[in-house]
Amino acid sequence: MSENNQTTSEQSAPLVTRPKQKNAFLKWVVVAVLALALIAVVAIYKFDLLGGGVAPDDTSANALDANAIVAKSEKITVTRGELDEKIDQVRRSLPPDAVDPTQDAAFELQLLDDLISLKLLTVEAEAKNYTVSDDELNAEITLLVEQFGGQEALNQQLEALGISDEELRTNMRNELLIRQLLEAETTIDEVEVTDAEIAEAYKSTVGEAEDAPPLEQVTELIRSEIVNQKSAGIVQAYVDGLRDQAQVEVTLK
Repeated sequence: MSENNQTTSEQSAPLVTRPKQKNAFLKWVVVAVLALALIAVVAIYKFDLLGGGVAPDDTSANALDANAIVAKSEKITVTRGELDEKIDQVRRSLPPDAVDPTQDAAFELQLLDDLISLKLLTVEAEAKNYTVSDDELNAEITLLVEQFGGQEALNQQLEALGISDEELRTNMRNELLIRQLLEAETTIDEVEVTDAEIAEAYKSTVGEAEDAPPLEQVTELIRSEIVNQKSAGIVQAYVDGLRDQAQVEVTLK
């Protein structure tokens, strides 16, 4: 695979799922970068799997210096202010009746973990000289506007979440850089799913349920889910390698 493939390829959707998405992990990348509604769903799911955690005391969030470093390495730093900003965006994205996980220490650590991974991916893409032109960036934003049904609708959601136009452009640029990196440096585009894997997944999911849809009706859905799972595993292994090299020290208190 080339280290300097500077073409922009298909990927997932910022803010909400866009039709050009290739796989779920790339969706995770954008969602985590922008910290919009879907990250809240994912984070709550992870939070539930962890069984909750110990709530941080009153000094762990707003009372702390926004410039305090909560994670660092030679390549990246994450400040308390950056983490609090993402926590606030997640909180804003929650439905009115949703359980708010943002007061839990386990959630906070998970979100910090995602921020570390995203920063490492962006730094790695820049170090390998991947670039995004203004034309490429503007084209992505145009697609985003179309996905929302117009600039006004997009502006309303960005305002509700406290995301500025400048932040949106920065996040979109990072998304495109990460997309290039992952498609060139991993095998996510080479994932294959066999009929046997689909049949096994179907069997383990529906079992002997009488009201289960026939296999032929859900084959592509199952195939897509297996591709997503395999892709996520491949990219997670790549991110783990970056983290090992970077020797990130988490100093969150």
